[in-house]
Amino acid sequence: MSPNMLSSSWLARRLVVCESTDPTLIGLEGQVIEETRNTILLACGDGLERRLAKNVIHFTLDGNPIAGPEVILRVDERIRKNVRRR
Repeated sequence: MSPNMLSSSWLARRLVVCESTDPTLIGLEGQVIEETRNTILLACGDGLERRLAKNVIHFTLDGNPIAGPEVILRVDERIRKNVRRR
């Protein structure tokens, strides 16, 4: 997991679901349009928006692998936490 990915905004980045406890989500891809503590909202290529629970997916964000359960934080908490670690 890239520290730069964790300490920056994910809005407008490309997300692809690699693993999930829900098999219908695997392979889903789109652009991140909103992030909350527990969810990510994607604009998918079919014109639909899909809200994904972070705790059930592992995904890549612009090619960087990220485990959803490890990033269950508010956006500002995730960014602040990873900036302090450096």
